[in-house]
Amino acid sequence: MENRATHMPSAGVGVWEHFTMADGLPDMKIECVFEDSRGILWIGTHDRGVVRYEGDEFVAYNRRDGLAGDACSALWRTVRGTCGWAPIWA
Repeated sequence: MENRATHMPSAGVGVWEHFTMADGLPDMKIECVFEDSRGILWIGTHDRGVVRYEGDEFVAYNRRDGLAGDACSALWRTVRGTCGWAPIWA
C-alpha cells in the first residue's frame, strides 16, 4: 500500500545505503535529497553545491558550474520533469 501523502512505498520496502566523504560525497552536511524519474539521486548540500549520484560516483555542481550559490535548501521535480533547486540565502 502506498502512502499518498509522501508517495513513498510502505515501511520496510526499499534499500538504504550510507555514504560518507570516503565514498566520494563532497560534504556530510546534507540539506535535502531527491530521486528523479530516471532514478538519479540528487543531493543538496549545505555548502558544496548539488550532487548527482547514479549508483557509481558522485558528481558535484556548484557556483563554478553556473549555480547561483554553493548551498541548496530544496530539490523538486519541475513541470518539465527536470530537477529544480533552491539556494540557501545568507
